[in-house]
Amino acid sequence: MSSNSPSINIDMDAVRGYMRSASGIPEQPLSEIRAFLRSLDQRAQVYDDHMARLQSQISLLRTHREAVDKKRRSLRAALAPIQFLPNSLLTRIFRFVTDDTSYTHGSSPRPRLSPVPFRLASVCSRWQSLCLSCADLWTELVINLTRGPRILPVLDWYLERSQKRPLTLHIVYDAMPIGSVLVDHTVIEKLASFTSRWQHVTFTGPALPFLVPRLQGLDFPIVESLKFNVGFWADLGPFVRAPNLLKIMTQNQNIRPNQAVLRQITNLTYPTSSQGGNLHDILALCSNLDSLKIMDYDKESAVSPHSTRSSILPTLTSLWVHSENYSFALLRSLSTPALTSLRLQHGQFIPQVNVNTISYIPDCLDRSGCSLTKLTITLAWTDNQVIALLQRLPKLEELVIQEIYDQTPGQPSPLTDKLMNSLHGLSPLPIIPCLRALGLMVYNRDKFNTKSFADMVVSRWHPGKLEEAGTADDPITIKPTYVACIRLVQLGLLGQSSIKDEEHLPLIHLRKMGLHFNVFNMTSSEPVYYSLPAWKDLVQ
Repeated sequence: MSSNSPSINIDMDAVRGYMRSASGIPEQPLSEIRAFLRSLDQRAQVYDDHMARLQSQISLLRTHREAVDKKRRSLRAALAPIQFLPNSLLTRIFRFVTDDTSYTHGSSPRPRLSPVPFRLASVCSRWQSLCLSCADLWTELVINLTRGPRILPVLDWYLERSQKRPLTLHIVYDAMPIGSVLVDHTVIEKLASFTSRWQHVTFTGPALPFLVPRLQGLDFPIVESLKFNVGFWADLGPFVRAPNLLKIMTQNQNIRPNQAVLRQITNLTYPTSSQGGNLHDILALCSNLDSLKIMDYDKESAVSPHSTRSSILPTLTSLWVHSENYSFALLRSLSTPALTSLRLQHGQFIPQVNVNTISYIPDCLDRSGCSLTKLTITLAWTDNQVIALLQRLPKLEELVIQEIYDQTPGQPSPLTDKLMNSLHGLSPLPIIPCLRALGLMVYNRDKFNTKSFADMVVSRWHPGKLEEAGTADDPITIKPTYVACIRLVQLGLLGQSSIKDEEHLPLIHLRKMGLHFNVFNMTSSEPVYYSLPAWKDLVQ
């Protein structure tokens, strides 16, 4: 007999026997079963009451624990290092965060006002006070013309908080099809009311045509740069009264030529077209151009542009050619006698390299008669092709070579032992004897000989001099007696951000003697368009 109650016992085996019996359960056992059930119900209620009391106590304990955790977090936050930063330094950090989330990343800006200042201000009362008092945090904003008058209150807030600071504007029209959303005149009037504060302006989509009639005749006293992310003609007419406009960038192959604007431009980014385009018309009006970047407009076209026109750019000192397929062909028609800095870069889609394409570059340099001091190349070239180009540049002081990212099988790399031997200071005739700064970006580490690289750098670490030779007709000929002492070396390795190889040890010793040597990580997510720091500033 088993019992679940101190006062009532019941034989469960007998109960199961009664249940199988044809005559059923007799009256006496039946009354015992009913009494036992009542006892079990009472006991279950006792357990339920006890569990409810325990759950209530647990809930109370949980509430106390959460209160303790909240106090712990508050106290730990009070001891966080950032709490001890002075307001001046914290404000600089805020500016950095705001700049780091700039709208210039990607092909087009986000079509909304920046949330960054608002998010910073929501952390605590101190941060809120700092954000509201720092006008620089409120100087960059996106104005989406399709949002209508509802953006005006936020725009007014930015204008008030920025305290008459110069503004960076991203003016967007993103409605499709074009014209499906009309631009409210109150938004246009608001934009026209503070053109005196425009400094850097980006137009995305067909935003500018909606503004041109209202902007005509207005002054833009501090505008320094314009960027057009559009797919049709960009009109410079409204900016004839922008005396400080120096930089124009466009993804559109056609800007309406405007001499009054273009003659003051010093920095131009312009796409070329396999179907022609008006690059030479634009360049003819840029009489003060100092820096030029050209790139493919229709990247999937395999047609090389052919033009009988040529452009002489007497003031150009910096040229960047970013070519997917055909922009290098434009070098056939350019003459740049003052050029000192050249950047050559293949794009994401590596073109089929041919002899003609390779010849465009030295032909342009020979025709121009320029003396390059800086060269950056990201090309699908062999080591022989790179060496042949470097042999033409005896006055080169800074060199950056970056392998093509995500190379296809069999894709050549210029960073070979042969290139290192050619750069070696003890070779019979070392190339680029004036080299002072070197940067190598290595994606294919299996083919890169670290020891050969280190030996080359060590061979160039010593005092040297260069004796001029030749005549007035050949002023750039140099007779090397010693190669120049290299002062800056940057090595980018895929997946490695520190010096691990023993072959680097000689360079570590040279770093103690004054060589600025650094190894940094090359990310595998996208190619890095790298530039060397100013080596002359480092050695002073």
